[in-house]
Amino acid sequence: PNILVLIIPGVNFSLVMRNSILYGAKGATWTSLGITIAILCHVLLALFSLNMILYTYPLLFNTLKYCGASYIFYLGTNYLYSTKLGATD
Repeated sequence: PNILVLIIPGVNFSLVMRNSILYGAKGATWTSLGITIAILCHVLLALFSLNMILYTYPLLFNTLKYCGASYIFYLGTNYLYSTKLGATD
C-alpha cells in the first residue's frame, strides 16, 4: 500500500512533466534526480532523528499526536462553517 503513494501522479509528477516540456529530457532527468535525493533525505531524517526522539519521549509523541488531531479538527470545522455561511476563499 505504501508504494502506491510513490507511483500516484501528484505535485512531483507535475513538476517533472513541466520541466520535460520546457527543458526536454535533460531537465526532466535533473528534476527527477532532485526529487529522489529530497525523498531520500526526508526518509533518512525520519528514520534516525525524529523516530528516535519520539520513541524516547512518549509524552512528546502523544502531545504532537493530539496537537495534529486538534489542528485537523480545527481545519474541518472552519471549512464546514465557511461553506455553511456561504463564505469563499
